[in-house]
Amino acid sequence: MLKKAFRGIFFGISMAAIAVCPEASLFAQKNNLGENQNGAKSEKKSNILRLEIKAKENLLTVGVPSKITITAHFKDGSPPQDITSTAKIKPSADLEIENGAITARKAGFHTLNASHERTFVSAAFYAKNETPKTSVKKSNKAKKATPRSPSKIDTFINENLEICEVEPSEKCSDGEFLRRLYLDATGLLPDAKTAEDFLKSQDKAKREKAVNKVMGSPEFLDMLSMRLSDVLRIKSEFPSNLWPNAAQAYHTWIRDSLESGVPYDILAREMLLSSGSNFKNPPVNFYRAVNEKNAENFAEAAALVFMGVRTNCVKCHPHPEESWTEEDGKKFAAIFKHLSFKKSKEWKEEILTFDIPGKNPQEFQIFGEKITSEAGKDPREAFVKWLTDEKNPYFAKIAVNRIWHWIFGAGITNPADDLRPNKISSNPKLEKYLEDVFVKSGYDLKAVFKEIFLSDAYSRSSRTNPSNANDDTLFSRHIPARLDAESLNDIISGIFGVYQPFKSITPEPYAFWPEDFRAIQLHDGSVSNPFLTLFGKPGRNSSHLNDRSNKLSMQQILHLLGSSNINSKLDKSQFLKDLAKQPIPPHKKITTLYLTFLTRFPTQKELDASKKYLEENAKTTYEGLKDIAWALINTKEFLFKL
Repeated sequence: MLKKAFRGIFFGISMAAIAVCPEASLFAQKNNLGENQNGAKSEKKSNILRLEIKAKENLLTVGVPSKITITAHFKDGSPPQDITSTAKIKPSADLEIENGAITARKAGFHTLNASHERTFVSAAFYAKNETPKTSVKKSNKAKKATPRSPSKIDTFINENLEICEVEPSEKCSDGEFLRRLYLDATGLLPDAKTAEDFLKSQDKAKREKAVNKVMGSPEFLDMLSMRLSDVLRIKSEFPSNLWPNAAQAYHTWIRDSLESGVPYDILAREMLLSSGSNFKNPPVNFYRAVNEKNAENFAEAAALVFMGVRTNCVKCHPHPEESWTEEDGKKFAAIFKHLSFKKSKEWKEEILTFDIPGKNPQEFQIFGEKITSEAGKDPREAFVKWLTDEKNPYFAKIAVNRIWHWIFGAGITNPADDLRPNKISSNPKLEKYLEDVFVKSGYDLKAVFKEIFLSDAYSRSSRTNPSNANDDTLFSRHIPARLDAESLNDIISGIFGVYQPFKSITPEPYAFWPEDFRAIQLHDGSVSNPFLTLFGKPGRNSSHLNDRSNKLSMQQILHLLGSSNINSKLDKSQFLKDLAKQPIPPHKKITTLYLTFLTRFPTQKELDASKKYLEENAKTTYEGLKDIAWALINTKEFLFKL
């Protein structure tokens, strides 16, 4: 174990807290803010046409109450009525309401939902700090003279930062950028040689070249396949019960389609219009993964995955926070009523069949919006045509929000996979811009990733300044996040060259994977190992993003500090043994470890302390390098994407 004196040189980078945002404003987003567009019929007849929320101030100040008025407008032309005292009001987490006034507890973006007689309205607010920082104002003026990134992402983010008088964090270091990029795009770290070459390079375009390199790699396809497999619930066991043959076929089809450049709208079309054997036609597993195979659940899966709309609760009662009712759910589910599964003689194979409806055109409703299916046509075709139309309000939006969440840890609309009308975007212009990028690229997921990776917002440091220390909604800084379970597994095992195997003993047939197989490449969500389970690998029990947990726990810390798994990797590592034997000076060996684990050179202080430890405290060079490696993997700088 490392001596206490040595441990002191390895300091973790602290997680930034949630910050104070200096100014803000009330936004009225068409069709989302100020009034609710009710397309669905309410169970209880009401004379209310719409509700409206107004605040006394257009800009909230933290800690200062602002009077609000909720007004009902009526269908019969009756005079508008103030219903503030009787409406049901639900503020977001950091917004309080008392005696008809709202108070922001922290600066930033806030929402307020209200309802009356099953009519709903949502409003968004920005809040500023009571005393703006003088230094922030000066910095903002200086910032205007700085050339902007070519990406409009920064234009729209900076607009909100200027409104809030928030200064963005400085640009992250080259090492932080390269490490962050590799983790987001591949789930892995660059090797020491790649890191060193990048850090020494004077090429002004090196960041863009690095983005192009990782996005053209097979590892990027592996990572994106894993993300989509999470959403599609690809697993052999409960609740999807695809069984091994289908899980492998489904994942392989996704991975091969991405490699071939199949657009996302075509992927969606192939899944939603699929039929036949779930073994021989992999897209059929979209429906096969639904636990209870009926029209309501098929509709629920389609809405959640491709629309970001949660319809599960309207199966039995009206939605408590929307105007959607059971009848709306039934009208949407009717699109899938002609689908059914039947067994085959092949073990666990199922065949999806469909009956073409009658000879007359059919009309369906998707939460108030009507679509018509031609006579003798599969109704799913009309649904898919509506869904993948470039003007569809859901399809592109849910795709870009998921990507933004995968990269930044939060969506532009939150939750990132819940786009119901009462969920308000924190930056509608940014969201719309990324939707346009996605649509104009021909529904290429890689185009959205690349646009984000090349933005200034992506390159911001996690180090805060006085104005943005609490910001978690304006994207003024990078918010550190613990690495995914699969990434930690693959990085630690891959560097040391000592692996913790995966296996599946149920259901039959038993399955084993090669020793050096990466967790990110696993096709079956049912397959795991103790490390992946401990660090929060999702069970793929739902299509929700929060099925994955990246919270750091005491059990995880103790595992990294002294488990037999980690100690075995250190003791058996051929990488460390070879490094110890290399005929190079101690400082180069130490530098190799820093480049390998942290994607940066050691500071002079770290280098001096490490050299001293190797020379004076370590029994052998190999034992000393083991201690340094152990210390590095237990830093926040290693465990978190900074």
